[in-house]
Amino acid sequence: MIRRYITLGALLMAPFIQPGGTDSLEVTPSSGTVDAPPYAQAYPVNFSVKNTGSRTVDVAISAPGCQPHEQSCAWSTFSLDDIAPNESRSLTITVTTGAPGSSGTVGFIALVNDNQTVQAGTTVTVRVPQQAWLETKALNPGTTIERSHCVAFAVATNAAYECGDLRIAHALPSLRVRGDDRTPVLLYNTAHAEPRPVVLANVSAPAGGATNVTAKLSIRRGASDVQVVDPTPFANIPGDSTRRIALTYDASDDTTGVYPYTFTVTMAVGGVLDTLTASDTLVVVNRKASAFGAGWWLAGYERLVRLPGGGFLWVGGDGSTRRYARDTTRAGEAYGAAAFVRPDSLVLENGVYVRKLRHRARVEFETTTGRHVATKDPLGFATTFDNDPTSGRLRAIIHPGASQPQHQFFYGGGSSPLLDSVTGPAPNAGGARRKVAITHAQRGKVTATTRPP
Repeated sequence: MIRRYITLGALLMAPFIQPGGTDSLEVTPSSGTVDAPPYAQAYPVNFSVKNTGSRTVDVAISAPGCQPHEQSCAWSTFSLDDIAPNESRSLTITVTTGAPGSSGTVGFIALVNDNQTVQAGTTVTVRVPQQAWLETKALNPGTTIERSHCVAFAVATNAAYECGDLRIAHALPSLRVRGDDRTPVLLYNTAHAEPRPVVLANVSAPAGGATNVTAKLSIRRGASDVQVVDPTPFANIPGDSTRRIALTYDASDDTTGVYPYTFTVTMAVGGVLDTLTASDTLVVVNRKASAFGAGWWLAGYERLVRLPGGGFLWVGGDGSTRRYARDTTRAGEAYGAAAFVRPDSLVLENGVYVRKLRHRARVEFETTTGRHVATKDPLGFATTFDNDPTSGRLRAIIHPGASQPQHQFFYGGGSSPLLDSVTGPAPNAGGARRKVAITHAQRGKVTATTRPP
C-alpha cells in the first residue's frame, strides 16, 4: 500500500520536477545604442534570445520597457517556446521615433518559465541623430479627419471652438419615432465656410544651426503643381534644435477633395544652401456655396466624392473625412479606409454604395452622384433622404414609421437657391407643422433664424 502511494505521488509530481541540467539565458544586444531615422512610425529594433543552458525550455518575456511615453512600442511576442540548448530565437520591438536629437530606451527581461530565477535582461537606447530635417506627415491629419475627437470648448449657447474653428449648432423641430427623440441639427463651421488649410511642419537644424530660413507650399490641382504660398521668411534656427512652423492658404476656390502638397524649406547651413522637401496630402471641405448657407450643413447627412484615379473621399455631416481606396483582396467592388477606431469599408451592394457601421447598421449612397440616400439601423428601419435629382438639394428627411413623418426643406433666392425654411411634424395629431425660417445675407451667410413658437 505504501509503495502504491509513493508511485501515485511520483506520477502527480512529475510535471513539476525539473530534469537534471542547468538553465541559462543570454539576450543580445544586452545594452548599447541604435540609431533610427526621424519620425519613423514602425522602426524595428531586433534582439536575440539564446538558450545557453543544457535543456529545452520555454521562455517568457517580462517587464517590457518603453521610455519616454511619447515613444510607443510593440513587441513581436511575449513567449518563446521549446528553445533547444544553444538555439537562438529572434524578438523585435517596433518603435516610433521623434524629432532629430530625441532618444528613448526599450528593454525587457527574458526568464525561464519553470525556473524564473534564471533570467537575462536588456536595455537599449534608441537615438535619432541630430540632422537637417523637414517633417509634415507626422503632424497633420492627412485624409482622416475626425471632428468628434477635436478639443472643443463652449463660447456661447450652441457654439464652441472645435479644433480651433468656430462651430455653431442649430436644432430643428424634434419628433419621436419608435420610442426615440429625433432632432435634425444644422451645423456651421468656419473652416468650411472659408476653407484655409493649415500645414504644420517641424524644421530641424544640425549642430551649426540654420539661417535665412524660408518656406513655401505647392498643391496639385489637376495635372499641375500650383504654388499657393510664396517663399515666406522665418527666424533662424539654433543648432541641434527643432522649430514648428505653419503655412496656410485660401482654398475657397477649390472644390471638396484630396490635394497632394509639397512643403519646401530652404535654409543656409554652415554657409551652404540646403533645400528640404516633404510631400503628403491634405483635404479641403468647401461648403462656401452650400445650399444650407455658407459653411452650413446637416448633421448626419453624408457625401461621397469620387477622386481622380479611383477611390472616394467620404465627408460626414460635421466635416469629418475618410479616404477610401479600392480593396482588390475582396470580391466585388469594395473599398477600405484607414482605421480610426474600427475597420472601415465601403462596398457596392444592390446598386448603391454602402458604408457599414457597427451592429449591421449602414449608410447608403447613390453610385453616380455620391449623395446620401438612406441610413438603416440594425433592424433595417430606414431614414430616407429625398434629394432633388437635378440640383442635388435635400428636399426631405423621411423617418421610419407607418405615417412616414417628414422634415421638409424649402429653398429660394434666384439662380443659386438657399435654404429658406424647414418644417417638421406637428407635436400633436391634427396640429400645424412647425417651421424654422432662415434669413441669408450676401454670399449665402446666415444672419437670422426664426424658431417655431
